[in-house]
Amino acid sequence: MYVQNRKQHGVSLNLARELDWNAMQVTVDDASDPDEERWIGIAPKGDRLYVTVYTVEDEDAMRIISLRPATNAETRRYEQQDSKQGRIQAKHRRQRGAHQGRHKGRS
Repeated sequence: MYVQNRKQHGVSLNLARELDWNAMQVTVDDASDPDEERWIGIAPKGDRLYVTVYTVEDEDAMRIISLRPATNAETRRYEQQDSKQGRIQAKHRRQRGAHQGRHKGRS
């Protein structure tokens, strides 16, 4: 499987260890086998984005099924979602800060 992924996509499945899993955007793979829930994640490594298909086998293990560089369309979607998420987080921080500021000095 490792050799097949390299031949088909030009990258080794081992690269999955180096992805920024905390920055990964994840969706359920609707086309997957109904007996095995698969996930599609897009995550960065350095300045590149990669798409991985994987399944979670238990809380300590997952199985990487496929890994490849993201297409231009996937990169645009990731960046749009990342930008949207950043705006939501910034708004939340501002609201939380304003909310906390109103309570300062009260006893």
